[in-house]
Amino acid sequence: MRNILGSVTKGIGVFLLIALLCPLALAQAGRGDLFMSGFVRDEDGSPRVGARVVAVFEARLDIKRETRTDEQGKWTILFLKKGKWIVSAFAEERMSEMTDVFLNVNRQDIELTLSRTAADILVEAKTAIYNEEYEKAIQILPWFIAYFPESRELESALFWTSHTYDRLGRSKEDRREAISLETKALPYLDRLISDFPGSEWVDDAEILRIDIALRLFQWGHRQYADFIEKGIKIQDRSKIDIKLAALDALLRMDQKRAIGILSDIALDDPDPGVRKKVVLILGQSGTKEATALLETVAEKDPESTVRKAAAIWLERH
Repeated sequence: MRNILGSVTKGIGVFLLIALLCPLALAQAGRGDLFMSGFVRDEDGSPRVGARVVAVFEARLDIKRETRTDEQGKWTILFLKKGKWIVSAFAEERMSEMTDVFLNVNRQDIELTLSRTAADILVEAKTAIYNEEYEKAIQILPWFIAYFPESRELESALFWTSHTYDRLGRSKEDRREAISLETKALPYLDRLISDFPGSEWVDDAEILRIDIALRLFQWGHRQYADFIEKGIKIQDRSKIDIKLAALDALLRMDQKRAIGILSDIALDDPDPGVRKKVVLILGQSGTKEATALLETVAEKDPESTVRKAAAIWLERH
């Protein structure tokens, strides 16, 4: 009796296992899954251990597979769709060229050579920005950040990514599209400011964040005024340019309040260089209140260069 019960139980177990595995096997077969493999080598031909290999499906860029090379520099990526894949390898500050792989059968011969440096790639992105090819730059920069997280160029890449999104946003006539692009810039700035507080790019990042926050505020997204308020409250003299950028933004949001704070700096700050920067902000504003403050500076400032700067702006108005 026990043998009968054991056989029945075993049979049920096998049946359940088949029932569970068959749909999976059929699904795998139905997808037509393939694989690709190959080697990653340094330029001298030696195998690179632990290199990161990434394959992106061209028809659906959100479909991505990754792996690492073994002790022989070999890699394999399984369960791939038929079609064109873009494959690259990354290790430290180097990467391979992007290789197009048209996959309709399993491939085992893909050689990737680490021939490009992170600096080379960033120069390519900066060149695109200089040429106002912002779409090209934005294809390079976020990808650079994702695959070179330890690069010494990361701080620079974070800033230029946000700058590029900002420039793209400014170029769009459709407001919703512009807002979408401007908001995409902010996480890169936030990361740069929070993760790299000692970076040479931080002050520029904070000023750019204030500039973007002003535009978003003017488009009705008032929560971004918090970035401007944070800048206004700065007391650190080494961060005065950020404070002035925030006050310049405030001048377009709350003129009366901004003029009150700018007046204190213009008339009382001990640094003539700072007072001259306030003159520039007031001169570019061109409002009646700003012009009145410029008249006072032009008459009373103890530094002749500051008085002259104020007088020049008054002549323009």
